[in-house]
Amino acid sequence: MGSTSSTTTGSDRSAGSVVLDYVAAQTAVLRHQDPLVRLDREDAVHQMRVAARRLRSALQTFRRLLDRERSRAVSAELRWFAGELAPARDTEVMHARLAELLDDVLAELPGTLVAPGLRADLDAEFDRRAAHARTRALAALESARYRALLVALDGFAVDPPLRGRARRDAGHVLPAAVDRAHHRVATAMAAALDVEPGAHRDEVLHEARKAAKRLRYAHEAARPALGARARRGAKRMTTVQDLLGVHQDSVVMRATVRELATGRRDGFALGLVYGAEAVRAREVESALPAAWARSMR
Repeated sequence: MGSTSSTTTGSDRSAGSVVLDYVAAQTAVLRHQDPLVRLDREDAVHQMRVAARRLRSALQTFRRLLDRERSRAVSAELRWFAGELAPARDTEVMHARLAELLDDVLAELPGTLVAPGLRADLDAEFDRRAAHARTRALAALESARYRALLVALDGFAVDPPLRGRARRDAGHVLPAAVDRAHHRVATAMAAALDVEPGAHRDEVLHEARKAAKRLRYAHEAARPALGARARRGAKRMTTVQDLLGVHQDSVVMRATVRELATGRRDGFALGLVYGAEAVRAREVESALPAAWARSMR
C-alpha cells in the first residue's frame, strides 16, 4: 500500500494510511522522549506516557482495520509501559498539588495548630517516592520488554498489519470508528451522572474520563481525513476530559492525604487539605452535566 502526504484530503487516502501515519508519529515521540526521560528532563515522563497512551488508544479505536493478534499484543505492552511510567508522573503531580494546598492551609492556621517540620516531612516523603518511581521508570527503559515493544511498533511501518477494510477511503471508514468511541463516552457519562456521589461514582467517572480521552485521541488521529469535524470534536472532548481529570486528581489526592495522615498526631492541616479536595470534587460533579451538554451540541 503506497503512502501519501499527511496534507492530502481524506478522499485521497486510505483509512489504513491515516492510522499508520498516526502510529508512526507517536512512536517517534516515544523515541524522542526516551533519552530525555533518562536525563530526567522536565515533563519528559509525562510526554512519553501520553505518547504511549495515544498509541494504545489508536490501536483500540481502529482495531477493525488492524490484524487483531498483532494489535492486541502491542496494545497490552503499551499498557504495561505506561503503567511503569505512571508513578513518576503521578508523584510529581500530587507533590505539586499538595504543596499548593498546604501553603493555602498553613497561611490561615495559627502556628499552634501546625506541627514544626510538617512541610519538610512531607517534602522528604515525596522525594523518597519520586526516587523510587524514577528507578522503576528507568528499569522499564532498560528492559528487554521495552526494546521488544519498540521493535513491534517499528514493524507497523515495515510490515503494516492491515485488514481489507483499511484500504478503503478514510473519509468513509474512520467516522464509524470515531462514532463508536463517542458512543462509549456517552454511555459512560450517562452511567456516571446517574450515580449518587461517593466511591462508586468516583470509579464510574474515572471510566468516563478514560473513554473521553480515547475519543479525543480518536479525533486527533482521524483529523487528516475528517478535518474540521475532528478538530471540533477533539476540542469539545478536551473540555470534558479536563474536568474529569480534575475530579480524578482529587480522588487520588484524597487517598494520598489519608495515607500520609495515618499515624501522625499533627494531621489537622492534612484534614483541611482533604476537605478542600472534597469540595473541589463536588464542584466538578456539579459542573459536569452542563459541560457534557455543551459538548453534545
